[in-house]
Amino acid sequence: MRIPIPALLLSFLVISPLRGQTGNVASQTLSLEVKPVSTLSVSGSPAPFIISSIEAGVGELKAEDRSTRYAITSNRNNMKLAVSIDAPMPAGTKLLVSMLSSKGLSRGPVDISRAAGPVDAVTGIGRGSDSEQEIVYTLIADASVGPVPPQSRVITLTLTD
Repeated sequence: MRIPIPALLLSFLVISPLRGQTGNVASQTLSLEVKPVSTLSVSGSPAPFIISSIEAGVGELKAEDRSTRYAITSNRNNMKLAVSIDAPMPAGTKLLVSMLSSKGLSRGPVDISRAAGPVDAVTGIGRGSDSEQEIVYTLIADASVGPVPPQSRVITLTLTD
């Protein structure tokens, strides 16, 4: 039986590269790991709380700010956001903080006025991201409190497990 030369050349061209590749193959082992990661950021800055008027017969003076937002990203479950203050509020005043969340349970307005340590504001935060969430600061002063000179407090937010 006679094999046409073009068919013979074609079979040689197909088999030849396969033989040449046996020495051209290499392998590698790839190691990977995803570590627990959590981030927290805050945007905006509350305006100064200035209480300068009150309605007759009202026992509390209030000022509220909703200009601050926070964002979190975490690949861990059951995280919480805690809020702390660097120094107690003046006598007769309270500072409440409320943090909304689509990934956890907001505890509503929490009083941090005289907290000795962090107070949980959001609990049970699940994996994923939660962005543009509102922080509401509410200053409450008893109507019988005298004038309070200008001062400031540092509020610290902590994302923890």
